[in-house]
Amino acid sequence: MLFNIKARKTSEKERQFERDAYCAKVIGDVKLGVKAQEKKTQPQLFIQETDRLADLVTADDNSAKVTKECSGKLDEIRDLIKEENPNTNKILSKFSQIKQRLIQVYDSDVSFSRWIWVLLLMNIAVLFAVSFIIGWYKLIPGQDILHNTVWVFLACGLWAGIGSVIDAYEAMYEHFSKQDFDERHLLWYYLHPFIGIALGAVVFLVLQAGLLTISGSPIQDAASANITTVTQNTTAAQISQMYNDALASGKIGATALPIALAFLAGFKQNSIINFLKNLVDVIFPPKKTNIKPEE
Repeated sequence: MLFNIKARKTSEKERQFERDAYCAKVIGDVKLGVKAQEKKTQPQLFIQETDRLADLVTADDNSAKVTKECSGKLDEIRDLIKEENPNTNKILSKFSQIKQRLIQVYDSDVSFSRWIWVLLLMNIAVLFAVSFIIGWYKLIPGQDILHNTVWVFLACGLWAGIGSVIDAYEAMYEHFSKQDFDERHLLWYYLHPFIGIALGAVVFLVLQAGLLTISGSPIQDAASANITTVTQNTTAAQISQMYNDALASGKIGATALPIALAFLAGFKQNSIINFLKNLVDVIFPPKKTNIKPEE
């Protein structure tokens, strides 16, 4: 075990050394800003820096999107250099933006290669466990076991967990393709499935309590309300009505609807969290503090 700790520390030092070397390569001359104040050599200095960064931008490690993004900024710099009185600060700022993006790409690739298998396997394990429980207890709309609301409550949480795993995979793909993966957000990937499971269960309670139609903006007449607000409230009211009708008639929608909504809540957690925040503000409106103007 002691050997593993030493090996891990050595590996960390090597990674930091490699990163420092790459950062130094990208940053280049740290005195560029000072040297750029000399008007006589300024254009040639900027042209050399532009060409140097262009070689780094077109490296094979960069995606087409990153190359296009940074190349666009380099073109803007070339146009600024051609001006009669180039804006030195603006040019230096764009150089800085390109360098920061290249370093971000490097950090993204290193972090992703380091954590990709951990995140994939963890989410696969969650997906397998949730799917196994759903299959074992037949927590699928239309099954007799879901006549008991306790099982529906459990099913909503588990199906939301599936939605959360899909969302996590989509996020991994998006950040890998954009090369902006940041390991400071690792906790999000670890907690995401479990937060989704909790939100799925909460969605069932909200639907059962008839609170779905309550939002940050109360239902209003179409003449005085924002069109988007009216549409959202109308949709929520229709969903609630469909659920009540399904409950009354004993149709499959009595279980399919809450499970489907729970899955969506797990898939798009920010939306349901914002809804819950608005719901709390409507039910428990924050007190307005009267601040007296200073005399």
